[in-house]
Amino acid sequence: MTDYESVREGGAGLIDLSASRSRIRVTGSEAVQFLNGLITNDIKLATETTWLPAVFPTVQGRIIGAVRITRRDEGFLIDTESASHDAVLKTISRFTLAGDFKVTDVSNEIALLTVQGKRAAEVVHGLNTIRATHTGEDGYDLLINTDEVAAITEKLIAAGAEPVSPETLETLRIEAGIPRHGQDMDETNVVLEAIPDDAISYTKGCYLGQEIIIRIKHRGHVARKLTGLTLEKSVDVG
Repeated sequence: MTDYESVREGGAGLIDLSASRSRIRVTGSEAVQFLNGLITNDIKLATETTWLPAVFPTVQGRIIGAVRITRRDEGFLIDTESASHDAVLKTISRFTLAGDFKVTDVSNEIALLTVQGKRAAEVVHGLNTIRATHTGEDGYDLLINTDEVAAITEKLIAAGAEPVSPETLETLRIEAGIPRHGQDMDETNVVLEAIPDDAISYTKGCYLGQEIIIRIKHRGHVARKLTGLTLEKSVDVG
């Protein structure tokens, strides 16, 4: 079974997302207040067992970076693509002197592994996970200390996970219609052109870029929208 088949045809694929994504820790008594003024979703909905999808928008409602947020004992952990890491970190860090709000880049301390496919739940049984898909299949993310990666990887492979190459992951991602920053969306896109509604709260109150986003929502449509295209047979585009 190939690594592609392990994900698509009933197995389980193991993917190391540590390098292609990055992690930022936010702590402090005013973390909720500051983050809620910077992201599209309601940070109060974040839990320790789920990812909260959100976007850091500009004042013009354009995408700085799409993120996923989980609550941790010491605050929040923000996961974003490496391509948007610097912009997201800069956006958050400029508020660290405004109150009890601390920001730490922990990309080199915390690794991110994921197991994708029908057997994913079986493979990760007994480990602390967050349910998440990066392929359109059932999947689970594992946030672990970097010094534990080798041991956890060995354990997951022994349980039946097949390592998946970056090239195969890219194919799986495109098939699933999951956009990547810098390839399918960037800072030129308005949030609603590329981001699903589950990453946006329309009731939580003010945040950066809210006025533009709400205005477009009430208008009923955007001028362009990222979408997938499925072809029933091959087409010669030459």
